Formats: sequence, structure tokens, C-alpha cells
Amino acid sequence: SSSAVKGLKLLLEAMIERGDLYRLGIEKHPAEYGMYASILQATGMHRPVSDNSERWHFARPDPDERPGCAAVWDAITDMLRAAKGQRVSVRELYEVLRQPPYGVREGLIPVFLFAVYKAAEDEIAVYENSTFVSRIDFQTIERLLKNPDKFELQWVEIKGAREEVLRRLAPLVGLTAAEQKPLPFVLRLLGHVHGLPPYVRKTATLSQTALNVREALHHAVEPTTLLFADLPHACGVRSFLVDDDARLDDVEAFAERLQEALRELGGAYDRLLADLQTQIAHVFRLHAKSADERRHELAERARPLLPHATDTRLKAFLVRATDEILDTQGWYESLAALLAKRPPVQWSDEDHEIFGTALREVARRFHTLEPIAFEADQEVPEPEAPAVDTRILKRVRLSVTVQYEDEHEHVISIHPEDNDLITDVYRRLREAIDAEDVALETKLAALAQLTNELLSERERTYKAHE
Repeated sequence: SSSAVKGLKLLLEAMIERGDLYRLGIEKHPAEYGMYASILQATGMHRPVSDNSERWHFARPDPDERPGCAAVWDAITDMLRAAKGQRVSVRELYEVLRQPPYGVREGLIPVFLFAVYKAAEDEIAVYENSTFVSRIDFQTIERLLKNPDKFELQWVEIKGAREEVLRRLAPLVGLTAAEQKPLPFVLRLLGHVHGLPPYVRKTATLSQTALNVREALHHAVEPTTLLFADLPHACGVRSFLVDDDARLDDVEAFAERLQEALRELGGAYDRLLADLQTQIAHVFRLHAKSADERRHELAERARPLLPHATDTRLKAFLVRATDEILDTQGWYESLAALLAKRPPVQWSDEDHEIFGTALREVARRFHTLEPIAFEADQEVPEPEAPAVDTRILKRVRLSVTVQYEDEHEHVISIHPEDNDLITDVYRRLREAIDAEDVALETKLAALAQLTNELLSERERTYKAHE
């Protein structure tokens, strides 16, 4: 019946997701519980780990109490082990279990298969259409029940030198000594890579080894081949599947290079964010040391410009720059998403270049507006000073106009931590000027010429970096 089919699907899902719980976490008495109670619980295939344990697991039924069920269990494991690492079609398992001496009804076979799988999931790999299935979900269960011909099982075990390879690699993904088997290692490795931001899965700005490792993991077909052939090849080491003699220096080289590649992949997005922060600090000439301080510095400079911005792109940037809700990383990501028209977590390398170009353009408009906003603000009566001055910058506008030449104008932001250095330079300049026995007008003319040259030099420097 349709309700029985649905109950079977839900039972198999519960076996996969909640195998360590009493009654598989099934509440009350739906259709799946009836199947569970009569097939799994009554036969002892699902039972407590020990007499005093609240944790449940799947295990071989007692052959004295349930000889038929134990025989079916053994038939499944024997077929998988006898294949010696080769895959066994689920359809082939169906055919064997349906025939004498087992005679299992087809509707019950998936329950036995899933029970054996859960009992030895560190050793049994599942394939669909010849591709390794790293995680079984409800949709996978539906496809298996509908088309068992497309699924295969493989008993994965290693011996000899390959055990040493795995022993050396296990700590890279946090496996304990008891968990040192190929499947847990590969599953954690694939989980690590699948959890990376899309940017890391697309960027070419990685070392060749990291690119090779990423490619091998992306196209993983079989756990043992991935672990002992594809990944060693990606790391420039010979395959460990060729023979049983694995040289210690090859094992060490493989482990070190794989660890470095995984570390590089894991840190790629953070390096992208660090680069964005550096670019923003450079084009806006931010002096603060930390990313958080630079954020507040730019926000303080952007806030006075908002009422005067007419350019829609610049205004949108100013609005985001003055945001006080996002955390610091989110703030930088917000600016980057605006400029590249896509969140950085989803960027390609082309988006990174688009960001750089857009950033330089918005910074140019920002710098052009600063002196205009400064002058406009001077014409507005100064509001009553707050009890506590929260500003971290002092802003000074410098403007030098020489007849028949271009005007040079810039708003300078003075940081509190630079006050001592500024005072020291000021005193030395003042002493040098005071020592000159010339008219005050001459001193002012000399200062104007020097200021004009410095402003011109500043403009040339930043134009060279655009």
C-alpha cells in the first residue's frame, strides 16, 4: 500500500539519521514504527550498545535466537567481503536474498541492507550511477527503492603499507586511532571541501598542489582510489595502490603536502577578505592599524559626505560605509558585494578584478567630494558640542591656488596617534623658518610653494596606483 511504502521510506530515513536512539526516535505508532518493532527491534538487529547504555546501535542478530535473520545478515556481509574491494550491485543482493534458502520478501530487503550498512558504515561505501555517495538522504532512499539497479555497495578495507599511510593522515581530519579507516577519513575530507565557500571552489589563485587536491576531491569517484592514488598524485607522490611497499619518505611527503594544501584551501577566503581590507585601506588612505579601527575611520569620514552625495553609486557606498549594525567582517563583505555586484563568498577571480576597478573609481569620487563637503559644512552653524567627543579624526582642508596653474586641494585626516609625530615635525619646520632672516610674506610664499608641491606629489602617487 502507499502508506506502507511511505512508512518504509521513513523507517530507512530514521535508520540513517537516528540509529543511536531508542525506537530510532519514532514517536507514537505510525506505520514505520510497526515495521521497526517487528523487523529491527524484535530480531535484535537494533539494540542497546550494552545493558546499561541509553545509546542504541545496529548489530548482527543472535544466530541462536534468530537463525534466519542472522543468515540473511551473513549473506550480505559475505557477498561484500568476497568481492575483495570490488563493488556489488544492490540488484544482485536483491536476487540472492529473494532466492532459497533466504526467501526474503523484496519489501524487507532494504531494511536488512540498511541495518548492515549502519553497523559497518565505516567499511561500506555506497555508489549511485558509479559515483561515490558521501551522504544518504531521503531523496537517495527514494531513488534506491525505485531503481536499485543504479546502486552498488563496496566493502572497503586496507592492509599492509596502506595502513601506515592512513595512520599518518588520520590526524589531519581529527580521526582517533579507532576511527582510522578509509571511509571516515574520506568523508571528513569531502565534508571539509564541500563546506568551503564557493569562491574557494572556483579561484585559481592557489598553489598548484592545492589546485590539484581540490580537483581530485571534486571528482572523487571511489574512496580507496581517491585516498591512495588520486590525492598522492595531486601532491606529486607515487600511488600507494601500485604495490604494498610504501616508502616512509613518500608517506611523510604525502602527509605534509596534503596538510599544507588543505590549510591553504581552508584559509583562501580569509586571505581574500584580508586583501579586500588592504585595498580599501590603501585607496582611502586609512591610517588605523586594525580592520575594525579602519572601518570606524572610514565611516567617520564618510558620514559628513552623505548629505552632499548626488552620485547614486557613491551614495550607496557611503550608506554602507556608515552602517553600524553589521560586524566588521560583514561590513567589509557588504562593501565588496556592492562594488562587485556579488557577495565575495560567491566571487570568481574576475569578480575580484571588477571589485578593484570599482573601488578605485568610488574612492576617486569620494576624494573629490571631501573638500566640497568640508566647505559646505563650514557654512552651517556648528551644533552644540556633545558632552563626550566621539570623533577619532581631526579634518583639515588644504588648498593652494597658483595663478594660471591648476588648483590643488585635499582634506587631510589627522589621527590622535599621529599627534606626537606631527608636533615633532612642526617644531623642526618652525625652527627652520624662524631661523630665516626674511620677511613673513617670503616665508608664507615658500610654505605655499612647498605645500603645492606636496599636494601635487600626493595626487601623482595615488593616480599611479589607480
